[in-house]
Amino acid sequence: MRTQNFTICGKLGDFVHMMFAMKHMCEKNNTQADIYLYHVEGGFELGTDTAYRELLDIVMNQPFVNSFQMLENFKIVPIVTG
Repeated sequence: MRTQNFTICGKLGDFVHMMFAMKHMCEKNNTQADIYLYHVEGGFELGTDTAYRELLDIVMNQPFVNSFQMLENFKIVPIVTG
């Protein structure tokens, strides 16, 4: 089955909301999700590493999820418009 990549950061509520959106996108497109969690300042209260460890079993037991990983050593490139 084909997969779609999703990158997520923020707080736990943001994560839960995105899981709902990913589920529906995967159902609509007949795909599975490869989810990448990354750190931003002001994100998960106990840290991104702790959030990842605590969410791993829950996320991987979702039928629409193919993989769940930490995204490290990344660079965000801003989108230039106009």
